[in-house]
Amino acid sequence: MEQTKIPTPEDHPIILEFYAERDSYAASKAFGEFYTRYVAGRRPNYLILRIFNTYGPRMDTSEYGQVIPEFIRKVLREEEFTIIGDGTQTRAFMHVDDHVRIVKRLVETGPYNDVYNVGSSQEVAILELARIMHEIVGRSFKPVFLPPRPHDRKRRCPDITKIIKATGLTPQIDLYTGLRQTTKWYMENTFSQ
Repeated sequence: MEQTKIPTPEDHPIILEFYAERDSYAASKAFGEFYTRYVAGRRPNYLILRIFNTYGPRMDTSEYGQVIPEFIRKVLREEEFTIIGDGTQTRAFMHVDDHVRIVKRLVETGPYNDVYNVGSSQEVAILELARIMHEIVGRSFKPVFLPPRPHDRKRRCPDITKIIKATGLTPQIDLYTGLRQTTKWYMENTFSQ
């Protein structure tokens, strides 16, 4: 089941599908949020952060990691470049430096006792993300498409209006620049052999 509102605000209902194995992760996060609000809500100064696709150096590049480091591994090792599904699914990615800067301001200034989306409001199709990464390293782009994952969300993008209002800050690192910096780090530190 898809979110009914994109970009998704913090007050949008959390939608979980019982038969979607991947929703076990979302369910554990939702439980943590409810429990935090219930227990910590009896005391002041709690923050609940909903993190949307932060990326940067030092991430797990295995198939069990997130999409950007996995794509970096594939494009730098010249493996067959596979994409799950048709690549039209979208996500919104935020560089870790922006993430840290914005969360640090929120922790220092509040307001507290609330939930905040932390991410970027700029959606990109997974196919376009892969194309950009090939362009950055100067490789031809010939993706191989795999069957889609069951119950995979077609779109995921946060509404970040609330955290912008609270902190006065917005993401500053555009996706192309962030991908170029992140790929360079992996080239120099992980895949330099």
